[in-house]
Amino acid sequence: MFGLIFVLPIMMRDLYDTTTIGIGMVLFPGAMAAGILGRYGGMVIDRRGSVYVLRIALIVISIGVFLISVFTGFSLWLVAAAVFVAYIGFPLLQSATANLLSTLLDRQTTGIGMGLFNLCNFISGAFSSAIFGSLLDTTSVTYSINPLNPHGPHSIYSNLYFALSLIAVVALVLFLWIYYYRSKKTTTTSAPLS
Repeated sequence: MFGLIFVLPIMMRDLYDTTTIGIGMVLFPGAMAAGILGRYGGMVIDRRGSVYVLRIALIVISIGVFLISVFTGFSLWLVAAAVFVAYIGFPLLQSATANLLSTLLDRQTTGIGMGLFNLCNFISGAFSSAIFGSLLDTTSVTYSINPLNPHGPHSIYSNLYFALSLIAVVALVLFLWIYYYRSKKTTTTSAPLS
C-alpha cells in the first residue's frame, strides 16, 4: 500500500497541476483522520479481535483505492474524498497485523517476528515505489482497465489504482483463507479421536 502514498503526489502534480501546498492540503484530512482513528482502532481490536479489524481495514482500503481509480481524471475534490476513505484503513491495517502477529508468535520470538514484519513492510514499500515509478514512465497508456473510468491520458494512474484495489482484495481473500484454514487445521488436529 506504499504505492498509494508514492503515486498520489505525482498524480496530483501531473494531472491537476497542484502545487506542493495543494497536495499537502489534499492529503492532510486523510492523514489526520488516520492518526485519530488509530487510537480507536486499538480499542476495537481489543473488543472484536485482530481478524475482524484486519478484514474491515482491507475492505476500506480496497474501496478507497478503487474510488481513486474511478475518480482519477475527474475533480480533485472527488479524488481527495477517495483518498480520505483509503487512508482510514491504513492505521487499522497496521495495528491489526501487528497485534495478530504478536498473538501468533510465542514469547521468545515476538521481538524477532515484529522486527521481520517491519523490515518486510519497508522493503515492500521500496519495491512497490520502484515498480510504480517505472510503470509511470510508460506514458503512452490511454486505455483504462477500470470500466468506470473513461480512457484518456490519466489512464495510467487509474490502472495503477485499479491494480492496487485488486491486490487489496486478493490480500483479503488470501488472509482469510490461510487464517481460517490454519484455524480449522489446528482445531481438527487438537480434537480427541473417538
